[in-house]
Amino acid sequence: MRYIFYCPNCDFTGSDEQNKANNPPKCPQCGKILNYTGVSQDDWRSKTKEEKTLLKDKWKQSHLELQKDINNRRINHMLTSGYNFEGYKIVSYNGIVSGEVVLGTGFLSESSASLSDFFGTVSEEFSTKMVKAKEMATSKMLDSSTLKGGNAIIGVDFDYTTFKNNMIAVSANGTSVTIEKVL
Repeated sequence: MRYIFYCPNCDFTGSDEQNKANNPPKCPQCGKILNYTGVSQDDWRSKTKEEKTLLKDKWKQSHLELQKDINNRRINHMLTSGYNFEGYKIVSYNGIVSGEVVLGTGFLSESSASLSDFFGTVSEEFSTKMVKAKEMATSKMLDSSTLKGGNAIIGVDFDYTTFKNNMIAVSANGTSVTIEKVL
């Protein structure tokens, strides 16, 4: 059976097989992932233009509310390299989360680093690249935790790797949890 998928970004609707609900297709207009609606293609065809508009408005509104909730949880996410938070209790474990980033150092950074190495000084360019890669990996890890329903991450760990083409890789890892304040 085919079901309706909806893009809240550009208002596109289209149908696809039900088994795609777990692996939704991308919007052919904007490239964003389409939302599964649960409405069958046959049911959609039987709706009037006004009913379709009302459904699209409902889908868009619930998507906006979900985005707002996700953004709030992401902003207030707590991180620790430990395994608990003072004054909070863990109410659920949501699984392991990670974020990986590979960044090129660039010609200018390499030249500057060579001079720093020659004179025995600190390479600010490489330090800046490392910080940027760590922030990007942390951001991806937060996104993963938020999508799993978490509001905190415990056991945060960073792994750094360099590749022979002067590429820097950073992996941020932890366990997504849901915590509540202890009264």
